[in-house]
Amino acid sequence: MSKEKYWPTRLHNGELPSGYYIEFMEANIRSEDEINYKIYGEEYEDIQDENVLLVQSYRSITYSKDIKLTIKIVPHSLLSRFENLKWLELHCVGLEELRENMFSCNPNIKEVRLTHNKLTKIQAGVFKNCKNMRWVDLGENEISTIDDDAFIGLENLDWLILNNNRITYLKNSYFKPLKNLHSLYISGNLLEQLDENLFHGLDELREIRMSKNNIKSLPENLIRFLPKLSSIDLDNNQIEDLKPEFLALPLQLNCFDISGNNIRVIDADLFKEQPNISYVKFCNNQIEKLHSDTFKTLNNLQTLKIRFNKLTDIDKKLFDNNSKMFELNLRGNQISNIHPAAFSKLKNVCKLTLSENCITELAESIFDGMTSLSQLYLNNNKIKELHVNLFRDTKLYSLLLDYNDIQTFDQKVFEFVPNLSMFGFTNNPGSHMINEKFLKIFKQGKRFLLYKYYLKDDFSDECISYELLNKKEEIKKEKKADAIDEFDDDCDLGFGLFD
Repeated sequence: MSKEKYWPTRLHNGELPSGYYIEFMEANIRSEDEINYKIYGEEYEDIQDENVLLVQSYRSITYSKDIKLTIKIVPHSLLSRFENLKWLELHCVGLEELRENMFSCNPNIKEVRLTHNKLTKIQAGVFKNCKNMRWVDLGENEISTIDDDAFIGLENLDWLILNNNRITYLKNSYFKPLKNLHSLYISGNLLEQLDENLFHGLDELREIRMSKNNIKSLPENLIRFLPKLSSIDLDNNQIEDLKPEFLALPLQLNCFDISGNNIRVIDADLFKEQPNISYVKFCNNQIEKLHSDTFKTLNNLQTLKIRFNKLTDIDKKLFDNNSKMFELNLRGNQISNIHPAAFSKLKNVCKLTLSENCITELAESIFDGMTSLSQLYLNNNKIKELHVNLFRDTKLYSLLLDYNDIQTFDQKVFEFVPNLSMFGFTNNPGSHMINEKFLKIFKQGKRFLLYKYYLKDDFSDECISYELLNKKEEIKKEKKADAIDEFDDDCDLGFGLFD
């Protein structure tokens, strides 16, 4: 057995006591009568079983072909041996069954993680007398059946994770014992319909994740009576209609994600009663237009992502009341028209993504007022011209203009951004404009990324030559070659950079 001074922080608990943990090195447990296992550290005779706080499957199981673990049931004799057990982690061991009164000899157990196994059912009575249990993770199994009394005994449970199972239906009766539940994760299942009273009585619930199901509609009262709910994730379902009644009563809602659905219309009053929301994500839907009042009440909005929809226009007043926003992502729409004053109130936005749209022209004043803007992504549009004063109010250090139609530009446009350290301009007709004179605009000592390469050495009085070879840009110093690192190939296309 291995002595641990402090438990790993990956264990989500408030206490970090001294103690011991054990790991299975071999196990073939198919029934109570057929118990054959070896535990790492058992050779230390001075270690007492009552000091063992954590039992787990060998942590390198997925990387070791030599370790053979089969634990189809967790025998009563094993759990009763470690009466002070607080954590049980059995991953990838072929576990098939959770038995009634399974933890009757472990009144202090706090966390159970039984992921990547072959569980098909959560039967009644498994968690009886588990009043100290705070965390149950049964994700990555084959669970399709849950008994009505499956969670009796978990009145103090904080986290319940049922991700990536085969659950098709949920009833309110399942959750009735969970009076103190804070977080419920049921993503990656086969849910299609949700009862209106599904979460009724879960007054302490703060977080719901139901992504990657087959949910088609949202009952109006589904979350209405959850006074402490701060985050709900509904991405990657089949939701077509998002009615304002769904968010009609004031909540403590902070994060709202309904990406990856089939929503076409966002009602102007959807967020009328939700002034606390700071994070909104509508990516990968079919939204064609946003009413100018859609975000009017979201005075605390900090992050807004509406990537990959069908927006064509950005209205003048759309973001008038969102001065606290620091990230706006409109990538992958069909935007061709942006009002010159659309972003004028976004003084705190640091990151603006407009890549992969149909923008042909940027008004000279379009970024006026964006005094905190440091990252701007305009790649993969149809921009033809850069006005001299375009970036005058910004503090850009990152700018991508790759894959546009810019033939020429006045180099004075970049005199407003002397701290630019990442710049993309590939696949423009005017790529030849990036030359020695252009490079000298930027301050000495700045790390500068040009296309896919980092120039590590300081800019100095030494001559920097630039040449175009097979449409690949290289920067060289005459005195000695720089050490140049490859940059992520996807960066100049915008992939993986602005999620």
